[in-house]
This record gives sequence, C-alpha cells and structure tokens, in this order.
Amino acid sequence: MLHLILPTRSSLRAADLPPALAALLARGAADPAPADSLAQALCRATRIDPCPLAALSLLEEGGTPGDAYWLRADPVYLHLNIDQLVLTDPRDLALTADAAKALCASLNAHFRADGLELLAPAPDRWYLRLEREPALHTTALGRVIGQGIQPHLPSGPEAARWRSIMNEAQMLLFEHPVNQAREAEGLPPVNSLWFWGGGFLRALEPTRAVRLYGPPLPGAAPLPATLDELDPAREAVVVLEGLRGLSGTALAAQLLRYETAWFAPALAALKSRRLAGLTLYLTGDQPAQHYLRPRHAWRFWRRAQ
Repeated sequence: MLHLILPTRSSLRAADLPPALAALLARGAADPAPADSLAQALCRATRIDPCPLAALSLLEEGGTPGDAYWLRADPVYLHLNIDQLVLTDPRDLALTADAAKALCASLNAHFRADGLELLAPAPDRWYLRLEREPALHTTALGRVIGQGIQPHLPSGPEAARWRSIMNEAQMLLFEHPVNQAREAEGLPPVNSLWFWGGGFLRALEPTRAVRLYGPPLPGAAPLPATLDELDPAREAVVVLEGLRGLSGTALAAQLLRYETAWFAPALAALKSRRLAGLTLYLTGDQPAQHYLRPRHAWRFWRRAQ
C-alpha cells in the first residue's frame, strides 16, 4: 500500500496535469472529505491517533516545533443563536497579519505569568507552546463550525483550567481596539480562541510496519529517486516535498519530473498488481483525496475533470 502526498497550495487544473497523474486522479475513488493540509494528510496516512496536528501544521508554516507540546489556538468568532454560542467559519473573519499580531501581543502580555505564549505565523492559524502534555480532550475546529460549542468544549482532568483560559481570552478580546475597529467596519470580531490538535511532533514516528519518506520529521527517510526503489510489500507514506511553494511553469516542470519517477510507475504497478493500493492526497486550495485498487487503474474511460 502506498500513500502519495502532494503538498501544494496551488490548485491543479486537469488540463495542466501530466497523463499518469491525470489518470490516477480520474480513475480513483474520491473521498468526499479530503485532507486539506499536509498535516492532516500525514495524520490520515500514518493512522497515528491522536495525531499531533498542531505541531505538524506549525512545521508546514515554516516553524520549529522541537520537543515541545503544541496546541492550535485559532482565533474564532462565536455568535449567540437563541440559547447557544455557535462557532462561525474562521475563514469569514478575513483577519489581517497586523490585526493578528496586535491581538496576540495583548493576549501574550496577559498570559505571560501563566507561561503561555501564542504564535501567529498565519493570521487565522495560531499556536500555543506548552512544556508538558495537558490532561485535555479537544475537538477539531472543522467539526465545530456552524455548531453550538457547549458539547465540544475542552474536557478531561484539566478542562476547568482551559475553560478559564478561554473565558479570560474572551474578556480581553471583547474590548480590544482591533475588534472595535472591525465592528465599526461591519466585520465580525475575534472574540474567542479554539484549542485543538495538540501533540508532540515525535508522536508521528511510525509504530507499525510503515515507512515514511520525504518530510523533515522524526523517523522519516530521504525521498527515493523513484517508486521502484520502494519495497512493494511494505506500506509506505511518501511526501513529494519538491512541490511545496511552486506555481505556474515551475510547478508544471516539477510535476513532469514526478510523473517519470512516481506517477507513471504507480499506475503501471497498479495495473500489474505489484501495488495493492494507492491513496493520493492533494493538499492545495482545492484539496482532493483519491483511493485506487488495481482494478481502478483500468478505468480508461474516466477522464480528469
């Protein structure tokens, strides 16, 4: 079984895809809820649970997780709907980098005595570094959007402390100048933080007979030159890191190189049944996830859309 992850933020148009990659995407069974980031794709491919999604996301942002425990602490807007607080889609906030920086500075000044510090490498993705793992159960942000938050609040032995932190953050944010300016412009305020995705980066070290290739992660091996260098009897997770940050002609050229080394060999290996299964993860602006068995490789009548 092979998991092939293509971490690009650029949307891949069918007309620009090399032939074997286009065939794999067209002939595979599409997942209706694909992984939307490299972090999430790695979590799914390795099947390590709980997954250290915050640490992985920070690594994807260019940060250095090190040996610390990381939580996502994303800025959100909660609105009152009859008798419950509902979490709205954070993408609707349209938060700027300067606004995020100002909000984080105020929150960090307030929580410094508690040993808490927020990082905001992206306006809508914030991170919290902890020295130890909290006794806490959290709910992924995506599962709470459009929902009342009460059933999804932090739980576990340390839940009371973290709910208190959320309440303090809400009080500080309520009268913050950034939010006052946003509301004057008709924009929703950032009135809370949502904690989720906690873990240590080292937790991603595979504990099963799975080999990880490509990403700068604990236990990962360097990317082989071609698929033919892999042991077909061993499950592998391969991250094609060379696509990261590319667009236009540079992205097309790199896809052609991977076409020769990975996509065309994967299609041929499926057809000959040397490969028992393939899952493709595209983590761009329009994420996709496709699963193929050998029989899928022969669906020649299906074309990429």
